[in-house]
Amino acid sequence: MSAGPDIVGSQVMVDPAFGISVRTILDKDGRREIVFQMPVPLNASVDFINGMLDRVTAAVDRQIAKYDLREAEKEAEVLEEFIPKVSEQFERITSAAAENWAMGNRRGEFDPQKHISAGERQTMNQLIGRLEGDRERLLRLRGTIARLKPLVHGNGLDIGADSHA
Repeated sequence: MSAGPDIVGSQVMVDPAFGISVRTILDKDGRREIVFQMPVPLNASVDFINGMLDRVTAAVDRQIAKYDLREAEKEAEVLEEFIPKVSEQFERITSAAAENWAMGNRRGEFDPQKHISAGERQTMNQLIGRLEGDRERLLRLRGTIARLKPLVHGNGLDIGADSHA
């Protein structure tokens, strides 16, 4: 393989090569894509081609991780704001039921398990299910964020010693 094209008279002489294109969709809704195109000398070894493809794949993985990280951080932020609001709603239902109990001059202490209406109980059960699901989702998102940050910030990719040249 030569170092570059040779110029003979007014013509540029280039070593024979073939091209490789790698196309990847970057985001889940398919709005962003990236295309890598590279010439490969005809006499390139399989190791050389695999090395080039490994470097391109690492770059593609990082770009995908950037979009995935952005989406995970946005969703986690929404859940972090939403979960306390659902908890507050749960407490308001319990407090309102306790006030109704007290205003009704009923005997004994208020027990939310026994002294709330069927509608309130159904709402509370739905809120509990929602809270549990959202908390689990937030934990998964935090794990995803922790996994993606090193990839995005360059600490998790091994794309060859000469890749930073």
